[in-house]
Amino acid sequence: MRITIDPNSKSPIYIQIVDFVIAQVEAGRLAYNTKLPTVRQLAKQLDLATGTISKAYEELEKRGYIELKQGKGTYVCYRRESSDSRKERAMCAIDRLLDTLEELSFSPNEMSIFIELKLRERIYRESALQIALLCDCDEIVEPITRQLYELGDVDVHQYCFYAMTTASLRICESADIAVVCIGSSVATTMQCLNVANTIRICISPSTETLCNIAKLSRDERVILITKCGDFLHMMQDCLRETVPEVAYTTHCTDTSRDIDRSYIPDVVIVPQSYRTLLPEGTVEFIDSLPPETKRIEFSAHADRGSFMYLEEAVNAVRQTCRLTHKG
Repeated sequence: MRITIDPNSKSPIYIQIVDFVIAQVEAGRLAYNTKLPTVRQLAKQLDLATGTISKAYEELEKRGYIELKQGKGTYVCYRRESSDSRKERAMCAIDRLLDTLEELSFSPNEMSIFIELKLRERIYRESALQIALLCDCDEIVEPITRQLYELGDVDVHQYCFYAMTTASLRICESADIAVVCIGSSVATTMQCLNVANTIRICISPSTETLCNIAKLSRDERVILITKCGDFLHMMQDCLRETVPEVAYTTHCTDTSRDIDRSYIPDVVIVPQSYRTLLPEGTVEFIDSLPPETKRIEFSAHADRGSFMYLEEAVNAVRQTCRLTHKG
């Protein structure tokens, strides 16, 4: 299961998981008797606490969508209803609603207006802007995705350009806005993309990262460890511009799996969330370094100017959608 968590949603995270699973089950994408990931597996996949996943599974079990088979795992137990059964339940639900409105002394015309208003609200609420994020650098995909969700009422779909198929390219082109990270190989090949609103954003180190880098001293031995070559170049540029007197060595796991374990640095600079990004052997090396070795997590995001420009573009697309909806 590929679940996208919106950190800015008003819904608790466990409810977002519950809603996602229910939607997948009822749409038939998670069939009856499908085995779900264990609590620990899903917690690791989503980088969440196991307690959050347990709470979501308990709620799903309470609602009758999943069941725990002792010693075997967690399985989907919900069977899709026939169309006739669904229609009967829908008509009964509408009857109950109309009965309640009648008890409140509303006329049939008023009921019709209320129902129409709620339908319009729901349609508008669910018509979130579709944003395609194109980025070949794993180190900045999640931070940029979190920034995009700050815009509110958006769905973000991540695409790695060099791995895109014809089908995924078509899906990407159906987005309302395509966001392309400058500095990655995407920017040089984005002419292949046919999206009306394509926004190019510049990536820069976070303020916290710059402050930590600025504290480095000339006599410290520093190593930069990352996965993507583009991200390594950003780290190098940051050091050259902030502390040009500091010497450093580098290790990029995309080009070299082996790391010199005999080298013991005073400072190791790694990407944010490096444990899920770097190979297991590299993470083990970082964990094996002495306690006195300083660790700096290098984070990056869309710079202020790019993000303001993106906000303007999003607002313009939303205004166009409102006018179309009214029409």
